[in-house]
Amino acid sequence: MLTVLEQLANSGIGLAIDDFGAGPTSIGYLSSLPFRHLKLERSLAAQLRSEMGRAVVSKILELSEGLSMSATVEGIKTEEPAQTARAWR
Repeated sequence: MLTVLEQLANSGIGLAIDDFGAGPTSIGYLSSLPFRHLKLERSLAAQLRSEMGRAVVSKILELSEGLSMSATVEGIKTEEPAQTARAWR
């Protein structure tokens, strides 16, 4: 599987980890596979209401940036959580 993913990435196809933070996704994938984009699971958007949740999302976004990955927080539907997610920088 790794060889196929590397071939796809080398051919210019952007690979993403979908629903990061739920189910079988693992932080280990971030450094071992050639992904360029991280989509955070929508339950993490709901956690933006609490200080602890904001800290978790902030660190995940910081980690994705450190790995030169773009990131999306799924499930943001209003401006308030969107501003909170943007404010981590």
